[in-house]
Amino acid sequence: MKSAIDEPVYGAEFWTKEMFNEVAAEVERLIGVLELKPDLPKKEIIKRVNEYLIKIYWKRDKYYEAMLKAKEIDMEEVRLYRGAYGLLMQKDDGQSRGNNGELATGTCTANEQAQRLLLEACGVKTHSLSCKMAARPLMTFGHAVTAAQLESGEYVIVDAAHEKWCRAFDKDFAKNVEESYYWKPLSIEIERKLDNAGCGPRFKEVMAAKPNWVKGEKNLASILEVQNEKYRGA
Repeated sequence: MKSAIDEPVYGAEFWTKEMFNEVAAEVERLIGVLELKPDLPKKEIIKRVNEYLIKIYWKRDKYYEAMLKAKEIDMEEVRLYRGAYGLLMQKDDGQSRGNNGELATGTCTANEQAQRLLLEACGVKTHSLSCKMAARPLMTFGHAVTAAQLESGEYVIVDAAHEKWCRAFDKDFAKNVEESYYWKPLSIEIERKLDNAGCGPRFKEVMAAKPNWVKGEKNLASILEVQNEKYRGA
């Protein structure tokens, strides 16, 4: 779990010890609820985690709207909803809900970090990646996804947030994955993650930095540090 919390593009500095302990307990509970047994194939573990997050996730539009209008960063909003805490702990603060009535509990970075926390706790090696989505070319800010490694050493994209959007709008998620571009987070994304009152650098600024990206899943290994290693867990 620690590697997902410490991911520099998200910021361990937003976590308190109490938050970490609460989330660690929730992850342990979810492993039991979702029956994520050690002998399950990694594809099945990924599937169960993905379906759970698709069920509970809804984009927190209030985060982006409030951040873009604010003159100062709302660090409480950043602390709760930029990372996985607000998503996994499901704090009902009486604020905005999504179109389906679910709590608007996080950003794409919250979903991405939650994916990593759950998968790493089950022994699935993961990496955080940035993404240029084929289905949504007019992006104001970037998008975060997870690359998860299978027993074969191959990587697959895990992105419950975008898959939920694809299902809602009758889009082919698998096709979009293959037509999207992925890269390891750039220094501009790490160092300026609180730009624009907490939303990060604008997408056009990231593109100007010319990321070393690959298209689709089949080339992910070429941009990741670890290839075909046997992972022993977090």
